[in-house]
Amino acid sequence: MAGAGLKSMIAVFAAAVFCLPAPGLLSNAFAQDTERNPYALIPDAIDRDTYRHKTLASNSTEPVGVQLVLAMDTSGSMSYEEFAIELQATATALNSELFRNAIKYKAGEQSVAIAVIDFDHVANVRVKWVDIRGKDINDKPYNPDDPLNSSLAPDKLDALSQEVLTIWRQSEGGTVIGKALNLSKSLFLWSPWGLAEGGKRVLDVFGDGASAYDVRPRRDELAALGITINGFAIVNDEPDLEKYFEEFLVTNFFIKSPDGFYSEPGRVWAVARNLKEEDNDEAELASFFGEVTRAMKQKITFEVAGLEGYYRTLAKLKRVPMFSLPRLP
Repeated sequence: MAGAGLKSMIAVFAAAVFCLPAPGLLSNAFAQDTERNPYALIPDAIDRDTYRHKTLASNSTEPVGVQLVLAMDTSGSMSYEEFAIELQATATALNSELFRNAIKYKAGEQSVAIAVIDFDHVANVRVKWVDIRGKDINDKPYNPDDPLNSSLAPDKLDALSQEVLTIWRQSEGGTVIGKALNLSKSLFLWSPWGLAEGGKRVLDVFGDGASAYDVRPRRDELAALGITINGFAIVNDEPDLEKYFEEFLVTNFFIKSPDGFYSEPGRVWAVARNLKEEDNDEAELASFFGEVTRAMKQKITFEVAGLEGYYRTLAKLKRVPMFSLPRLP
């Protein structure tokens, strides 16, 4: 990315306050016998529309293949340049040709539902659940300047990526990852769409620092609900962050939840190691943005399509892996 373009992107993101309504009652999507599953919640009422996106979510009742929550770090350790890159990389990855074809590989009931939250010492829903179904999206993102693509109209992924870009930074508190895990748990409980057979629930935590508190109890609660937690670690200021994510954050065992879905061992995607974005150096910022974006594209494509689907998607697009897949912890 050109330095001027990157600077313009970063200039867009300024601090602002945007408050969402507090969640109400819990749905019964995961209601189970608490003696068998101490982490299950017994709801008071059913309301699947609480976290449904008002304009982008469909009215379909068909299940999805993947429920994916993206948790974005907005704590004080994230500079404004880093925060802007976090959003831009996520939006670019979601709207990429690679991710689009991964969804089409898992078309129909094997579509994906996506929600976005941010966190520091509190956590907030920034983009409610949106279901992306293969039949509803184009093979490529909308680009009016592309003569081969100019006849296409913007679709749901185009709109979703634009909404991610409009997320304003609300605060810069401490890093309390447990808040993100708690809110994500509610999101999965309130998902408007069930999971197809063989489907999976995935939480990706994007951050550059360790949590102020032990998150393992929260991690294990989510694992007991069949939710796999992956870490997306920006390893620059904290050189041991990858190890911290592996030990304390990602799911580290294979477990079947009472409703029949499995949480798998999580993976850690370590990026931007020793890459700084200090003093607004354009070359460093461009390198930082490029690596984070490439990793984000690979990560969400892999999670939606699986290993086989990831390589099939690359072969279809005549591309090679961007870099080696992350190891299991």
